[in-house]
Parts: sequence; structure tokens; C-alpha cells
Amino acid sequence: MSVVEIFVTDVEEEAKAEECIEVLSFHFPEHRINFDLEDKDKILRMEGPPPDVKIITGVLAILKVRSRLFPEEK
Repeated sequence: MSVVEIFVTDVEEEAKAEECIEVLSFHFPEHRINFDLEDKDKILRMEGPPPDVKIITGVLAILKVRSRLFPEEK
């Protein structure tokens, strides 16, 4: 089963987005991962098997990226 998880991030630069994609792809090789830096929320999309959201946000935190699942977790 494939799902699309969407995250709001604070990534501003293409180089940082590419770094995040590289690291996330290492941890989640079965996912298609991309950023939409043109969106006001700097969206990160991950498509594939249901991922562990806490691992994703943890990996991004290590990379000094703030993120949250969209829509906002309660």
C-alpha cells in the first residue's frame, strides 16, 4: 500500500532540500521524496509504504530542519 505523507518544513534553500532528500532516501529507499520550496509551507512529500513519522521528523531535526506533519498534528 502506498501513501503520501506531507510535511511542513522550514527549508529555504535548494541545497538544504537536496541534503534532506539524500539522507531521507538512505533511510527510506522505497519512497519517492521531493520538496516544493515554492509553496509557502516549504512542503516535503514522501510517497511509498506508510513511514514512521517520528523517524522522519527526527532525521530532519538532526539536519537542523523543523518539520511537522500536514495537516498540523494535534
